Amino acid sequence: MAGHVFVVQGRVEALVKDAVVVTTDSDLTIEPHWAPVLGREDVLRLRPEAWGRDGRSFGRASGRDDLWFLDVTSATGSADRLLKGLGGVLEAIAESGLEASAGRALPLVAVPVPGIGGGGFREHSGAVIDGLLRTLGEVVLRHDLDIVVVATTQAQFAAIQRERRGSAHDDLDDALLAKARALGEAAASGRVALFLGAGVSIPAGLPSWSQLVAEMRARAVEGGAEIPAQDFDALDVLDQTELLRSVLGDELELRVAERFQSASPALSHALLASLRCQEAVTTNYDCCYEVAMSAVGGADTSVAVMPWEKPVPGRPWLLKLHGDAGRPESVVLTRGQFIGYDGRWRPVGSVFQALLMTRQLLVVGASLSDDNVLRLAHEVRALRRRHDIDDPLGTVLTLGTPPLRARLWEGELDWVGFSGDSGEQQARHLEIFLDAVAMHASHASPYLLHPYYADLLDDVEADLAERARVLAADVEAAAAERTLRHGAGWDELLGALRSLGAGHDA
Repeated sequence: MAGHVFVVQGRVEALVKDAVVVTTDSDLTIEPHWAPVLGREDVLRLRPEAWGRDGRSFGRASGRDDLWFLDVTSATGSADRLLKGLGGVLEAIAESGLEASAGRALPLVAVPVPGIGGGGFREHSGAVIDGLLRTLGEVVLRHDLDIVVVATTQAQFAAIQRERRGSAHDDLDDALLAKARALGEAAASGRVALFLGAGVSIPAGLPSWSQLVAEMRARAVEGGAEIPAQDFDALDVLDQTELLRSVLGDELELRVAERFQSASPALSHALLASLRCQEAVTTNYDCCYEVAMSAVGGADTSVAVMPWEKPVPGRPWLLKLHGDAGRPESVVLTRGQFIGYDGRWRPVGSVFQALLMTRQLLVVGASLSDDNVLRLAHEVRALRRRHDIDDPLGTVLTLGTPPLRARLWEGELDWVGFSGDSGEQQARHLEIFLDAVAMHASHASPYLLHPYYADLLDDVEADLAERARVLAADVEAAAAERTLRHGAGWDELLGALRSLGAGHDA
């Protein structure tokens, strides 16, 4: 199985991975932004045994299988040497026996865009990005290894996605590529809202609904409760949780919330966050999606969590239909809580129904078997049918062959299944699809006029970019001299040029 190169925007520490490449210098100087990755360990104790010998620019941290260092300063003046070092460390990781974590078909290695921060190649960001994709592509062809490039700025992310379009995702067939392109373009235009189910968070080490119930039963039995497994399994899942509630009392919600509080985002969360959708709904209790969105960076990606926070224009929001791990009293889990849902949570359900009426829903990791979700969706479907509204509600991404339930929603929800010999392979196939969606959703070009990315442009584009930078400087100078009329549109022009990289670091 050949590996795949994924691309997300965010922070390396805010992502579940099997190994990470940390950029440094020959003295093993660690920049402050790497501190969350290294934790409290003494850097000198992590120093690789052969560090610096015979011109070696990379090595595995002492006592750590998941941490590798790359010296990005030893290749001074040569992007080729920098990328050769990156290829070398990845080859070493692939040959080290690194194993995939639970839920993954292949090990996942996180890498930054090397050398364009403090590594001396910032003014050649375009050349580094161009060579980076070639280098990583060659590595994953030779090894059973997935790599995720973690871009720290929108300019990096957009520039990488521009270079990938048209050449990546050979592991998707034409039909899936067409669907990914359509969904990405819809997301870029603001027409897509997300619906996230438990399947999204399983790769983050969190349980499915059935696994959660089994864990809570085990807790109850450990506490002395007599709950025969055979009799328990014969109950409907909501009756199971109701029984557990009668045994554990308020401790049930506390235990459930505790189980979901400390998880880090999986790759799927980071890929979905890279879509920058303004609206999302989930039945999950965890905070993985919110953390992934915040890691993208900037105030415009900090998520307002409803119903506890009121969203504001320009800021995305996430509606939690079944409660939040940080608020145990809000958890909806038992039959009694589901029966009383409408009385307590009706406005929340109405917001979800408004999304069904106004947006193209992208459903990921949800089976659409939840009683509350189905009731709310059926009410919308009935209304649409009464008024002869026949455009699709959205797309459901499911592992394996679409279930028989898909036929109940034929014509209203487009079900897309992902193949593989195991659940892990199917989940990886879905991740590759989401990677393609995110690639096509990246329409912003904040790197376009920045001189550091000039290597990505052809001669005509480079000439136009230079003239645009000169125009931006002229407008800025005139504005500073107060020779432009206020409100005449020059501020808007300057803002547009700046949004494309003129006059800004990237």
